[in-house]
Amino acid sequence: MWDITDAQVICRQLGFKNAIAEFTGSDVEESKLPFLMSEVSCTEQDSELASCARTDGEVDCPDGVGAQALCEPCKK
Repeated sequence: MWDITDAQVICRQLGFKNAIAEFTGSDVEESKLPFLMSEVSCTEQDSELASCARTDGEVDCPDGVGAQALCEPCKK
């Protein structure tokens, strides 16, 4: 299940300082993008989302099960 550790991995991978929050289910902004992975489970040792345990491929997820991360920008 998507949690703050997963959000931290994706935020760092994208060049942000860290994750501030993670959102799942009804908290996720609706999007027309397809789901490309599911059951993501990162550890603090994972450096990128591709390193995390997950199920790849387009999956049939019901509405309201997406996940998002809110990332903290790096200070300049």
